[in-house]
Amino acid sequence: MPVPAAKKTIPKTIGEAVDHLIAALPLKDRTENAKMDEKDVIELNHSSLGLFIRLE
Repeated sequence: MPVPAAKKTIPKTIGEAVDHLIAALPLKDRTENAKMDEKDVIELNHSSLGLFIRLE
């Protein structure tokens, strides 16, 4: 019988969600995101970052 996967904790606040994402993103990605202007962040959210968040 397979062992069930561990349950992920769902953040209860936006702050908890942000803290989780900051911890989960590699330093390189956090650095690149910090350098982006708003337009680039919006485009990123609709592509790779949005997918990362949904899968996380």
